[in-house]
Amino acid sequence: MQKVFDVKAIAERYAVALSTARQWIESGELPATNVSGPKAKRCRWRCSEDDLQQFEKRRGSVQPVAAAASRKNARTVTRPSKDYLQGGAR
Repeated sequence: MQKVFDVKAIAERYAVALSTARQWIESGELPATNVSGPKAKRCRWRCSEDDLQQFEKRRGSVQPVAAAASRKNARTVTRPSKDYLQGGAR
């Protein structure tokens, strides 16, 4: 069975905003299937890995990026203590 991607996964894969990934789909540049029901108010797009590879070949400049650290896991940078700044205890 082939792997499929939702809009969020596509945006993460190419490090773009969700709106950019949706634009690619809605413009027809990136083939995707709407899997939401007939009464749904919002589209639920899914894109196959083959479609993503074809998209990459056509675009040339769009390549998947390495997974970036999420904000939750990002290292917090704090200010140096007053003692450290004054040359005190280290």
